[in-house]
Amino acid sequence: MENIKAALYMRLARPRCVALYCRVAQEDSDAIEWQEMMLLDFAKVNGYEACEVNIHRVYCDNGASGLTFDRPGMNKLMADIRDGRVDIVIVKDASRVARDYVKFREWLRVLRKHNVRLVTVHDG
Repeated sequence: MENIKAALYMRLARPRCVALYCRVAQEDSDAIEWQEMMLLDFAKVNGYEACEVNIHRVYCDNGASGLTFDRPGMNKLMADIRDGRVDIVIVKDASRVARDYVKFREWLRVLRKHNVRLVTVHDG
């Protein structure tokens, strides 16, 4: 019998981590809870809870203005992005991130710098 030499190649990619971010301007637990449930449902329906993609954390700012980025949930999200813990951010729409278009564009640049993808549920 002939000796056959075989090579095996295996590659395990780092699991992708998804962050869900929700914000409401006026403190309203029903609205923030609805937003969180909607994002979790969206993630599940679109396969973001598959084995290689995991929900890392839900970041929420209840009663926080979209005019500033100095919000506890946003600060924690940004720290996790800088630390490489987040690959994808899912939000309801761009207005949940920022009300100021210029600030939103700056935020997108930070995401790109860290190779983080943004998914907006209602903005298409």
